[in-house]
Amino acid sequence: MVMDAGALWLDLVDDVRWYPSPHNSQPIKLRAISDTAAVVYYDLDLGLPAESFGIPFGHVCAGVFLESLSVVAEARGYRTVEFLEHSEMDFAAADRLHRIGTVRLEPVPQDDELQSAAQRRLAAFRSRRTSRRPYDSKLVDAELLTSAYSIAAAQGYEFRSTTDARIVSLLVQINQKTLFSDLRNDAVYAEIMHWLRFSKDEAAALADGLSAETMIMPGPVLRFAMRHRGLWSFPVIGGLIRAIYLRTMRGVRQLGWLEGPFDKPADYLEAGRTFMRVWLFFSENGVCLHPFGTVITNPVSHSEFVRAAGLNETAGRMAWMLFRFGYSATPPAAHRRPATSTLLSPLPEDTSLQEPLRE
Repeated sequence: MVMDAGALWLDLVDDVRWYPSPHNSQPIKLRAISDTAAVVYYDLDLGLPAESFGIPFGHVCAGVFLESLSVVAEARGYRTVEFLEHSEMDFAAADRLHRIGTVRLEPVPQDDELQSAAQRRLAAFRSRRTSRRPYDSKLVDAELLTSAYSIAAAQGYEFRSTTDARIVSLLVQINQKTLFSDLRNDAVYAEIMHWLRFSKDEAAALADGLSAETMIMPGPVLRFAMRHRGLWSFPVIGGLIRAIYLRTMRGVRQLGWLEGPFDKPADYLEAGRTFMRVWLFFSENGVCLHPFGTVITNPVSHSEFVRAAGLNETAGRMAWMLFRFGYSATPPAAHRRPATSTLLSPLPEDTSLQEPLRE
């Protein structure tokens, strides 16, 4: 049933705010310009500009959000119609809200079968969590992998996976090594420290960032380790931190990645949409997932990944997402800011913002 449009945006955002974002920074903002249309922005102050991939993954995050919005809206009887601008982000811009485009909601009649499918997708979205827990060594069924391949292919991307123990072990080690490497970069270190939440109280109060709980790390240990990064190079302390981290990687037998066009804002956004579709399909079927984002964004680690997996990145194509997937105990939930923090106040009447939508 289509609900009263007067309360629609707040209702939608109360659900869609649970979309995943890098460092759980929640950078996407909406400004409603009518009961059924809104402008979508990326808040540059909530971006991650310390690495060169900050801009591409800003667009990837927007794609993840737009796919999440479509899932949430569909369960309420609407389809989303997008009018996207695909302009380059500039983290130094005076205007801190980078405009992604405009979205309109259109009521769509749904029979029982379509509504049931929409509700299943919504349930998968609501249950989706990044699992950094140890996995249980069970392989994901080949039939599910085939479906994931098809989902990615429908968007022009390729999903690939490996159960080769040597490659899996090597990429897990690269992921762990990347953390040590990134912390030597002062800009990346400062950015990570800004988003770390070392206690449950801090995580709940700020409702964003990377909490020690969701990272499966004792808060005091994480705080000490991160505030004394120079000690990571010492054999005993560095070895202990590596052991704690690798303990969470127990049972990992499969890694997956997504390849395809990754050369301009339109590509980045569609990449994010594709990733979210694959993730929600896995979630709907009880499969957990944990992105290894730093392996992609760290140039040295990315090169090692490409060599280890035998990839060919040419003609604007790239392996732009790497993740472990499988089965684990339910991970802790990350907090989210209230829906009102995503919704921007309406601007004074401005004809340039009144339904700027054309078929």
